[in-house]
This record gives sequence, structure tokens and C-alpha cells, in this order.
Amino acid sequence: MKLLVFALVVLALLAIWRFRSLPKPGQEDQVTLDQVEAVYESLHRTGSDGSFAIFLPASSTGAPDIQLSIQQGRVGLDWVLENAANIRGKEAFENLLDSAEASYKELEMNGVRYVRTEDRRAPELCRRVLQEIFEVDAGAPMALIVESFEWSPKQ
Repeated sequence: MKLLVFALVVLALLAIWRFRSLPKPGQEDQVTLDQVEAVYESLHRTGSDGSFAIFLPASSTGAPDIQLSIQQGRVGLDWVLENAANIRGKEAFENLLDSAEASYKELEMNGVRYVRTEDRRAPELCRRVLQEIFEVDAGAPMALIVESFEWSPKQ
């Protein structure tokens, strides 16, 4: 009986440690280009409609961002037309998608316009955007905001 109680206490402590190590909803984390695929996989595996991951690379040209999100059960790559840097870069994003022969559409949700592709190569396209449009270096850290899915930066 004492062994069972001890085992339950150990399991409870492990669960608390694991819960505390996960970013809280909307919490910012740091990632590199090498982690884009892992973020995508985690979002795909543990997210649901409304879940998203926003990549915020450091930039001197404003505050550009790109996001992976789930809508109607499908993971996609979104170029949100809400800030000046993204509005200026819309054509570059669409040109990148055209060069990859990825289909996309312009949508609107809650009064915010965005360009979305649900191409199966979304993680690769996200990396390309970060490298080619935002000029993120391979090892450079960038902010990541996660919402409504499990993400651990150690992945």
C-alpha cells in the first residue's frame, strides 16, 4: 500500500513538472528554423480549430510575422494582412507560393484579411518564407507564440 501511495505521489509530481514546463496559452517562446517542422507536427497532432503558432522573426523593417493555424480541421500557412510589414510583403509571399506551385486564397476573419495556403508542404513553405522573405539565419532565434496546442521547445 505504501508503495502504491509513493508511486502516485511520484506520478503527480512528474505531471506537475511536465505541466509547468509547457508554455502557457499565448506564451512566447524562442525557436530556430530547424524547429519549424516540429512546431507544425505538434500543432497538427495536438491542436484543433483555432490553434495556431505565430513566428516573429527579429526585423528592422517593422514586425513581420507568419503563422501556422488550424481551420476546419486543416493546418495551413497564413500571411496575415494586419501589420504594415506584412501588407508590404504580400506580393513577395504570393510570388513564393506561385514559384512553389502552391494554391492559396485570400480570406477574411473577424475583419482581418489574410492569405492562406493549405498545401501539404506548409512547414517547408514556412521555412522558405522565414529564410527568403524575412532573411532569418539558420541558427537565429525568433519568437514563437503558441495557442491551444501542446508545444515543448525541447522537441
